[in-house]
Amino acid sequence: MTDTLTTPLPSTPSSSSSSSSLSSSSAGVAGAGAAGAGAGVALANSNPLARKLAKQLGAQLDQNKQAVAGLRALSTFVEDNTLHTRRNLRSAIEAQALSVHRELAASLGQVDAALDAAAQEVALMAACCSQMTDRLNAATSKTATLLEVTNKLNSESARVELRSEVIARFLQRFQLTAAETAALSSSSAGSGAGSGSAGAAAAVPVVNEALFSALARVREIHAECKILVHSTHQRAGLEIMEQMSLLLESGYEKLFRWTQHACKQLSKDLAEVTPNLRSAFVALSDRSVLFQYCIDELASSRRVAVQRMFIDALTRGGPGGTPRPIELHSHDPMRYVGDMLAWLHQTVASEREFLDSLLLPPRLAARGRTQRSGASAPLASRSGSLPDADQGQRDSQEQKRLELSKIIQKTLDQVMEATCRPLKARADQVLLSQPGIVVCFKLTSLLQFYGDTIKQLMPEENALCAIIQGLRQLAIKVLLDALSIHARKLLSSGETPNADLTPPHSFVTTLTMMRDILASHDASLVVSDAARQAEFSTILAQLVDPLLQFSVLSAAPLESSARPVFILNCLYALQTTLSLYETTQSHILEVDKQINVHSAAIVNEAATSVLVRSEMAGKLAMMRTADPTVPLSSIPSMDALSMRTVLLQFDRLIASPDVISAALAGSEKIASPRLQSAIHAQVAGLLMAAYDSIYEAVADPRNGYGAVDTIAHRTPAQIKLLLGS
Repeated sequence: MTDTLTTPLPSTPSSSSSSSSLSSSSAGVAGAGAAGAGAGVALANSNPLARKLAKQLGAQLDQNKQAVAGLRALSTFVEDNTLHTRRNLRSAIEAQALSVHRELAASLGQVDAALDAAAQEVALMAACCSQMTDRLNAATSKTATLLEVTNKLNSESARVELRSEVIARFLQRFQLTAAETAALSSSSAGSGAGSGSAGAAAAVPVVNEALFSALARVREIHAECKILVHSTHQRAGLEIMEQMSLLLESGYEKLFRWTQHACKQLSKDLAEVTPNLRSAFVALSDRSVLFQYCIDELASSRRVAVQRMFIDALTRGGPGGTPRPIELHSHDPMRYVGDMLAWLHQTVASEREFLDSLLLPPRLAARGRTQRSGASAPLASRSGSLPDADQGQRDSQEQKRLELSKIIQKTLDQVMEATCRPLKARADQVLLSQPGIVVCFKLTSLLQFYGDTIKQLMPEENALCAIIQGLRQLAIKVLLDALSIHARKLLSSGETPNADLTPPHSFVTTLTMMRDILASHDASLVVSDAARQAEFSTILAQLVDPLLQFSVLSAAPLESSARPVFILNCLYALQTTLSLYETTQSHILEVDKQINVHSAAIVNEAATSVLVRSEMAGKLAMMRTADPTVPLSSIPSMDALSMRTVLLQFDRLIASPDVISAALAGSEKIASPRLQSAIHAQVAGLLMAAYDSIYEAVADPRNGYGAVDTIAHRTPAQIKLLLGS
């Protein structure tokens, strides 16, 4: 019964109505069990049934989950707790179980029927699939050949598409487009025949950016074909190279004809560099012959333009008469030659800039201007060592710049050569008209300055610099001839000195001219090197030497005492002029030497005069010729009394304050106070030296004069004080 109660039972409609009654009966049973628990304790120890019953009655049903679940299931179909119900409980439970099983069997019957139906459907589907499989196998066997052919065609199609793409890329890389081919092959701006001018205009090709792009593309393809030639595609590479060569030559021919026509249009005064013309010269630089033809045409056009502009500047002046014609100043040699050279320098600079902007790429042109100005050092020296690839590219660019610079130099020489003949004819006329010594010297400096300045823009040998240098040599020759003529006139003038022994007018005039020459040389902007300094020294010698000779020749008629004074005044004036400038040191030394010579003559004459008056001159002569082994006191006229008399006379002479001034009669006319003082000091020095010699001889015991103070009343220090030396 316990097993039956633990089995869950399905609920019936009547179970809900009997739940309360069963619960109350269960509670009654439990109460009865509890009431009889005490009575059955005594029987539990003797009767097994009693023990089992006592165990059941003592069990705590509220803690037995299975019992609680069984009672709950039982309450679903037991309506009330009656004696009849309790007696028929087993049958009721079995009836309930049977009912549940019947319901389960009915439900399973429906499921079985559904499964049978599904099995029939599956069987039908299996039959259909089998039929379809048979049909597919039959179709597969029939279409196997077709599938194989289709796969082959698909593979072939993929290969054809790949080849098509490769060919398209190959043609894109090694062929020109229709527009590029048309840009290279179209020959003129128009078509058809017309009048003469229209036909000439139609013959000019069209050059635009498309042509330069096409040329660059052709050169790129031609360069890449070299890779094909060195690979397994030699035939294709050679054919493409031949085709590109024909197109390239056609493009260069078209570009050459257009460039020549454009260069002919550059014969105007103001030439303009267009981007197309610059690109044309850059492109033609790969064809040396065509490039040289265009350069020659360019030089010819600019030569005509520059020659016309130079003649106009000389004869007509600028637009509207401003600036005025240069030849209006032909009466002023400096301005006339200077204006011509200034115009040429400006033109050389503008033509050089024009050619640089036309023939040099902007980067190379900027580098060339930097190197000519010396503003900065080369890039390699500033940034240190460069990678090999960059250094190789930089060397290549520098080599290209040097080559183009040589072409520009040669072209500029050809352009400016047109101005050489007009310049030389007019400059020769100015120089051969004997413009004057100072003006002629200024012209040499002017020609040297502009020659050096223009040479910075045209470093190579060129006709214009050669003409300017030749004109300078002519100016120097004319200058030296004029100086030689002036020197002859100066020396043959026979002008007598002034009463105050100052330099005569012709001497002063020559000094003024020399001062102007020195001032011009000092203010010149020409950098003096050793050769130019030697040249200037030669020019200056043509003035200094005649002046030295003139001072000596003019002093010949004078008295012997006045002659050196006049010469010294002339030399002093010459020295003063030369000392104002730094470039005359060698000539100043020569004049100083002459001043010393003539000063020494005056000093010796004055000192000899004083010594003769005091009779010391004879004593000194005898002392110099006497035998050193013989005492001087034993020589006649050299005894102690004679020596004492001479020294007394000398003492009386120098005691006079103007004894030296009297001996230097006429020296007050020396123009230089410093020189007067020097001569006076030298005379005093000679007299002091003579007295020292005699005093030492008297004081020497070997000469036998005895006590020196009995003969010489004054010591050398006292004599020196009296002489003021």
